[in-house]
Amino acid sequence: MTRARPILLAIVAWALLSLSPRTAPAQPINDHLKCYKVKDPLRLSGVVDLNGPQYGLEPNCKISRPLLFCVPVVKTVKSAFDTSTNPPTPITPQPVPGPDPGDRICYRISCPPGPSISQLVTDQFGTRGVTGIGKGFHFQAFMLCTPAVKGAFPTTSTTTTSTTTTTTTTTIAGCSPVGTACAGPCPNPADVCFLSSAGCACGCGVDASGVCGGTCPNPNDVCTQPSGAVCGCYPHCGPAQFPTCNGNCPPGFNCVQDAANSTCFCQ
Repeated sequence: MTRARPILLAIVAWALLSLSPRTAPAQPINDHLKCYKVKDPLRLSGVVDLNGPQYGLEPNCKISRPLLFCVPVVKTVKSAFDTSTNPPTPITPQPVPGPDPGDRICYRISCPPGPSISQLVTDQFGTRGVTGIGKGFHFQAFMLCTPAVKGAFPTTSTTTTSTTTTTTTTTIAGCSPVGTACAGPCPNPADVCFLSSAGCACGCGVDASGVCGGTCPNPNDVCTQPSGAVCGCYPHCGPAQFPTCNGNCPPGFNCVQDAANSTCFCQ
């Protein structure tokens, strides 16, 4: 009986471990765009003003025919080399996260010359400086990608009839368009109703009041908007505790505070 007791305890411990919940693998985010050249019956000719936080207002840009149809995808790097060196240098892709960009239609545009600068950029293939290819190395915009939706915009119509008048209204249950934004309840109360490139959506995004919030598909990410970046899902800093934020991040990233959510993330 004495010898059987340790064996019995070991069997019980093994059974409890077998029944314990296991962490599901993180779902990849479709944060890349794959673009196709297309023929579009639309013969567009127009003028648009473009205004952004990076380079300010670019007025009176001419917009014309569609060039590309782009869809979000997940990319897996099988091999990568920098062939500017001899011999070519192997590249170890870095984890640079981003939000799901949704579907896009990209149009040809012609704008006045932009700034003449060298911009430091970082993506999964490294950090480097890029310059414009226009005269005097100016940045010259040539394509504008707009949010798109496959098929028609998802709406439903209801008709109310009285003895004297008939009124037709268009409604979408829950999270739905309100003016130029989106508002309404989401199935998950922790999500935010926001305007994505595919229409109104629930998850991590900027709500109608301009606040970034919501939840991420990967529970190890935090929904936040770093300074100078877009609202999206970013990695946590491992075991770091807010407000110290001294956890580990991938090479080239720093563990910083997200004061709005009282947590830490890699930027």
